[in-house]
Amino acid sequence: MNLVEVKELICHELPYILQTDRTFHYVIQDMLQEKFAGKQKTEDRFDQVLAEIRDLREESQRKWDESQRRWDEQQSEIRDLREDTKANQVEIRAMREESQRKWDEQQSENRTLREESQRKWDEQQSENRALREEPQQILKEVQLFIRKYDSSIGAIGSRWGLSAERAEQSFRSALGSILEESFGVRVG
Repeated sequence: MNLVEVKELICHELPYILQTDRTFHYVIQDMLQEKFAGKQKTEDRFDQVLAEIRDLREESQRKWDESQRRWDEQQSEIRDLREDTKANQVEIRAMREESQRKWDEQQSENRTLREESQRKWDEQQSENRALREEPQQILKEVQLFIRKYDSSIGAIGSRWGLSAERAEQSFRSALGSILEESFGVRVG
């Protein structure tokens, strides 16, 4: 009989022998026990592994619940931050609009003040020109008046025999006093 036939015979007859011959059954069991764990030991190990799996699942569930709680808190904080950001943006927009409105008002007021200032400046310049021209005009009129009276007095003086120079000097002196007192003009 060859090895294959022996194996076939063992596979075919061994289950029957193990059921009928208890001594043989224990011998085989003792031999295999060194290689394989017993039923109780195997069940105990399965129970231990299942308990560890259950503990791991419970721990995992606790961690998941904690993670979910944190996630919910973060989402709530993010929602609050978004709402705060939106409120801040609305407030900033209102402040910008108010600032722009005030800027526009200030620019308008500045423009009005510049225009008013320019108008007053132009008026003042016109008045200053008039004030500068008025004494010049008065001086011209006075000089014209003096020439007229010089010639008139000279003519009267020559008719009456008065020295034209003396009469002219008196007239000039009197007229100079009048101009200085009345107009603040100094005649040389």
